[in-house]
Amino acid sequence: MTSPTPKSEIRNPKSALWPMTAVLLIAAAFRFIGVVHQSPPGLAHDEVANWLISRLILSGEHAIYITRAYGHEAGFHYWQTLMVALIGDNALALHVASAYMGVLGVAVTFVLGRKLFGVRVGLMAAGITAVLFWPVFYGRLALRAISLPVFSGLSAYFWWRAWDFQRSGAAAQRKSISSFALAGLFAGLSLHTYLAARAIPIFYGLFVVYLAIFHGRELKARWRGVVVFGGVFTAVAAPLVWFLWANPGAEFRVAEVA
Repeated sequence: MTSPTPKSEIRNPKSALWPMTAVLLIAAAFRFIGVVHQSPPGLAHDEVANWLISRLILSGEHAIYITRAYGHEAGFHYWQTLMVALIGDNALALHVASAYMGVLGVAVTFVLGRKLFGVRVGLMAAGITAVLFWPVFYGRLALRAISLPVFSGLSAYFWWRAWDFQRSGAAAQRKSISSFALAGLFAGLSLHTYLAARAIPIFYGLFVVYLAIFHGRELKARWRGVVVFGGVFTAVAAPLVWFLWANPGAEFRVAEVA
């Protein structure tokens, strides 16, 4: 089971340098131009809540999970707080954090698409993501959901990078296992971005079951890497899981929606 990337496009990865540069510039324009007080005009109440959380973090109040504002995974808030510390305590810093994450999401779309289907499909996917309404919309709001595709996409990329190491030898095995470890790291970090990321362990679990049924030989050859993936994923996700287990009332929003 290998990713169907055309060999000609593997040999010439620089063929996308200038087109992808143009795509990223377009993505940046759609996300940065007029991002303060033009579109969106002002701040939504959820964005104000994020602003207050950044102020709390800067004052020294740290947590693996933010119980304020109905409950938030803390990962994006630390990134947003860094922008506030660097740029200033203002709406621009809040929106810039999302805009940068949105542009990074376009880049991740390209590398994952190229890995799976080749340079042409990677460029098409990145180009669509650069201008599509929802990625642009969330790239201009100071909310945490925009960070989920970045980390989950990086996890998928490193998984397939690890899977494609088929050469024998210790060096190739080390590269494969290190890529599986990175896939587990980003999968675990994705749980610290947004509530919907909790589907990621379900997806990976079902995918491994599929591999065991239909691609057992390939899975057996990579079992050490898959175990490393699971171990790193568990270690990174464990603090959040433990906190939520120990504080069942922390996720007020989940109970409210239910």
